[in-house]
Amino acid sequence: KELSYSLLLPAQTTSISTGLIIRPTQAIWIDLTVFEQWLTPQNNSLERASSYYSKLNWQFTKTLGVRAIQQTTFSDGTPSIFANVLLTWMKHPGTEAYLGASWNFSESNDKVSLSEQQIFLKYTHLFSL
Repeated sequence: KELSYSLLLPAQTTSISTGLIIRPTQAIWIDLTVFEQWLTPQNNSLERASSYYSKLNWQFTKTLGVRAIQQTTFSDGTPSIFANVLLTWMKHPGTEAYLGASWNFSESNDKVSLSEQQIFLKYTHLFSL
């Protein structure tokens, strides 16, 4: 048994997940995952959540690659969508640069709209003596 945090009641949880990794070339791999969860709080009705996750990695060269992630979650029929893109340059561990963006979409008034957006740049340099 677990705790239903929204109701603060004991709950029975059942979940199942499956995944598939596809590697069409040495430089490209795709990760697909489906996750289902059922929560039955004590003396309350069943709640269901579904999550669909996909990730694409593409290594252009030894130092340059890109990753894209998309996750869609349905909780009691209400969708939320998360998307992320990350460009990575890594000369060697410790000297690297990242350029990325992420978006969160959620449903309100029966319409899916952008609720959060973030763009970032990070650079680190390893100095050795």
